[in-house]
Amino acid sequence: MTQREGTGEVDLPGRYTYDIGPARPSGTAPFYEHQTILESFSNWSITNIAPADIAEAYRNSHSLTSAATISAHFLAPYAGSNGTFTVDGSDQITDEHSNHPDVDRLVSHLTAPKDIEIALPQTYEAQPGTALGRYMVTRVRKADGSWKLKKATR
Repeated sequence: MTQREGTGEVDLPGRYTYDIGPARPSGTAPFYEHQTILESFSNWSITNIAPADIAEAYRNSHSLTSAATISAHFLAPYAGSNGTFTVDGSDQITDEHSNHPDVDRLVSHLTAPKDIEIALPQTYEAQPGTALGRYMVTRVRKADGSWKLKKATR
């Protein structure tokens, strides 16, 4: 499974196209048409906010001493749904990512405006337990309040 788009930031919602392969030694394309790809996610995590980025009084009163405690405090558990895709006649699938978590409370307690990166691990499988691709889907809440998305293999 190969992502066609690069790993840089794109507007939210972001669409990504994947080539499914490899080509099979016998026969002709399409090789995987009509096969089902399963998608699953883990949980959100804030990856670029350190305790020092949060106002001291708030940070201390809520014991925000690590990236893990910051993520747990400011993010609700991921509530999106896992999905399925059917490989098309070009041996491809297309995936769109559109939602983002509410981080307004975190923004209000930052010591200075800053981009906030919220990562969400994603796995595609052709059959349970056999990963075709593992990606990190990162929503970026820009300091100006706009949202971007980036996606890279993990």
